[in-house]
Order: sequence, then C-alpha cells, then structure tokens
Amino acid sequence: MGLWITFTWAVAASGVGRAADPLAREARGAAAAPVAVEPAADAASLPDNAAHSARSKELLGANCSFTTGMTARRVLEEGAPFSWVGPVTPTDNALPSRVAAPYRVEDGVLLVATAVLEAMVQEGLAGAKLRLEGRSLELDGVRYVVLTAFARVDT
Repeated sequence: MGLWITFTWAVAASGVGRAADPLAREARGAAAAPVAVEPAADAASLPDNAAHSARSKELLGANCSFTTGMTARRVLEEGAPFSWVGPVTPTDNALPSRVAAPYRVEDGVLLVATAVLEAMVQEGLAGAKLRLEGRSLELDGVRYVVLTAFARVDT
C-alpha cells in the first residue's frame, strides 16, 4: 500500500498527465475539437447513394461488396467527369480485383455495381439507349466508371 501512495504522489508531483499551465491545457483542448470540413464543390451534386455498393446478388456476383464500395468512393473522389450516350453491355463480372462491374459501355470501360447502377437495372433500363453521367478513373489497367445519373434517351 505504501508503494502505491508513493508512486501516485510522485506522478502527481511531476506533472505527468496534466498541463503545468492552465492556458496550455485550454490550447490542447481546442486543438482536439472537431473541425468542419467543407465538401468539394461538385460533391453536393452527387446522389447520397452514388458510392454505395449494390445489394443485388445478380449485380455483385461472387465479388466483394466492400472492395466494390471502396473502389466507387475512390473513383468519385479522384476520377474525371464522364458522360456516355448509348446502350450498356453485360460483362462476365469476373475481375481479379473482386470489384463488381457487371456492365460496360465500351471496350475496357466498366460500370461499378453501385446503388445508382442497381436503380437503373431495377427500372429495366439495362437494354435501352441511355444517357449516363458519372466519374471515371483507371486503376491497375482497368477503367472504372461510377454512375451519378442516368436517363433513357428516346430516339
């Protein structure tokens, strides 16, 4: 018991674990406060579910929903604007990266299976001529597109 009291008194007297100056303690507390981060200018225009991985087993296949979602976030953050008018074509959805990309718009340009793509498929528009908007990024030799908007083009 005597050892514990001696150790506690020694730590308290040394100032370990507390600021010697009350202003320094306030300054440390201020630095630890959360800081509001302004979103990018174009982030406000993105739908809430643009980076969410699709939930449909038909779209995900044997791929990883976590990897698909992380890839979608990266494409949205780092990718360039993308637009396309035309049909989408089904793929074999078997990439070594395990990113679910069940459709393509042209050779080598794959649509990541997100909630926006899932909504397009649920509306029965996968075989129609479409106007697609999104972001595009090449990762490990594969060009991925994450959709942010789609509309049927009547001809």
